[in-house]
Amino acid sequence: MYEIPVNKKGTINTKKLFAQLHSSAKSVSVVSVPTPSTQTNKKYNADTQYSMLQDIINLQLDKIKLQDNIAYVIIKLMYDNGLRVSEVLNISYYDILPNGNILIKGLKKSNNRIIFSTEFKEFFNNCKKHFITPFNGYDRFYIYRILKSFNISIKTKNSSKNSVTHSFRHLYIHNLKSVDIDLKTIQQQVGHKSIKNTANYGK
Repeated sequence: MYEIPVNKKGTINTKKLFAQLHSSAKSVSVVSVPTPSTQTNKKYNADTQYSMLQDIINLQLDKIKLQDNIAYVIIKLMYDNGLRVSEVLNISYYDILPNGNILIKGLKKSNNRIIFSTEFKEFFNNCKKHFITPFNGYDRFYIYRILKSFNISIKTKNSSKNSVTHSFRHLYIHNLKSVDIDLKTIQQQVGHKSIKNTANYGK
């Protein structure tokens, strides 16, 4: 619950409201994380990798929320909707629609789409009402450092590097594929221009 600060004249103090919405300190500390056992089998197993990632995320979300509530909102939107970090950070109060809907503007030539967030409906409605850009002052590098500190990343089959902020998008698509959602539907969900891009995820 966010209390709306009001001046003596009865007008809303937008400066204090903005500070209240972004009150969490942006300090990233190194967190001791219980890491799942590594595979002894050298053969890559996608299901095992994604299961381990899912377990780590579920274990760490509440801790992230305690450390930085706004960063938690960003990360949870990525987790729930398979969004790129840049797509979340790019949300403006113009993109907040009635009934909790949020317009996600597709980046990297991807398509626009609409998501719904019951959990953060009040937060976004307040941002809309007071013309506040939800994640002003946050950037991808800060979110990257938080996720790294909580050991959230995944090494996909065709990459030599671990995906960190993009790990949620990989996990989201993998989970949809694992319950036999067709590629065309997944493509529309994540906004890919090409279905070939969608096919390369979740491996």
